[in-house]
Formats: sequence, C-alpha cells, structure tokens
Amino acid sequence: VRHAQGIHNVEGEKNHEAYLSEDLCDAHLTPLGWQQVDNLHKHVKASGIFNRIELVVVSPLLR
Repeated sequence: VRHAQGIHNVEGEKNHEAYLSEDLCDAHLTPLGWQQVDNLHKHVKASGIFNRIELVVVSPLLR
C-alpha cells in the first residue's frame, strides 16, 4: 500500500520543483489523504484481508 495524498503531492502537481523542498520532505496528509486512509481501512476490514495480514512494514514519515 502506498501512502495517501500528502501536501507534497498537491504542491508537486502545481510545481514539480516542490518535491525538492525540505519543508515537504515529511509532508502531512491532506484532508483527501485522510479520507483515502479511512476508505482503505474500511476496504481491508470488509474484504477479509485484515485477517490474513502477517507483516506490516511502515516508514517513519508522517504521511
């Protein structure tokens, strides 16, 4: 699973150079990003995948 929409994604669509910004290195999620997280959570539980997950590897980044 890839991360949800972060502020860096929105800024990067406007200006690709924004991806190089240190301020956006550990960007927070946008409201849409939080909705994507919620939707994925619901899908994982409803589909039964949740019961088969053996390992979760995460990044230390906020997004």
